[in-house]
Amino acid sequence: MFYDSLIKFLNPFFSENEITGNADGSFVTKNNQVIRIKYNEQTKCYDLYFAEDGGEEALVTSYLFDSTQTEKDVESVAIDFMDTLRKKLSITKKRSADAVALPSAQNGENIDL
Repeated sequence: MFYDSLIKFLNPFFSENEITGNADGSFVTKNNQVIRIKYNEQTKCYDLYFAEDGGEEALVTSYLFDSTQTEKDVESVAIDFMDTLRKKLSITKKRSADAVALPSAQNGENIDL
């Protein structure tokens, strides 16, 4: 349905984690793990398949996407697939230390453990 839009949302995640595309539509990680995304017409779901190096592809997650959804809803599918792939590939989100407010010694307070 909106496969190209889904891949467009996933491309920054793929490039950030060194995941490359193949001619057959699958994607390969730097550890030779295979990722494949398919749309199943019968179940009306986007399916995410994952295979270890040389192993059998297994369905990891599905996301319901019927005719009532629009191209704007594709981003939700991409977010779900990225979260699943982060868990599967043991990728942690990078957090900035600037985002955490640290206590200070203002007003004569002495803060310690």
